[in-house]
Amino acid sequence: MGTVVLVDFGTDLSYRGLSASSPDANGSYWNSFMPGAYLALVDRTNRASGINLGLSTPAATDSYNGPAGDTTTRITPFPLSPSSYTNAVLDAASLGYFAEKKAAFDYICSPTDANGGLHGI
Repeated sequence: MGTVVLVDFGTDLSYRGLSASSPDANGSYWNSFMPGAYLALVDRTNRASGINLGLSTPAATDSYNGPAGDTTTRITPFPLSPSSYTNAVLDAASLGYFAEKKAAFDYICSPTDANGGLHGI
């Protein structure tokens, strides 16, 4: 198998998102991505991968009605209860490397077609 790079589409600073634990329970390192930045990615062993990720069109992150259900707490500016991710229902055996709840419960979305790029592959 080649290089494995894990990307969490959401961070502690993004709307209703959390950064993935790094290392996670499996010993894997994650890249927590927030729209508006180009990110130099590390592989799952925390080595530089030479791959960069970025979006060239507007997009946002959220977790509402994802695997954790309603994650709204009515607190501003980022209305997310830090423990909301614990409600996420995941099949860890099926997800393998991807069974990191903080990575799987939030997502990226766009009201239109989103464009981005992976460079260095």
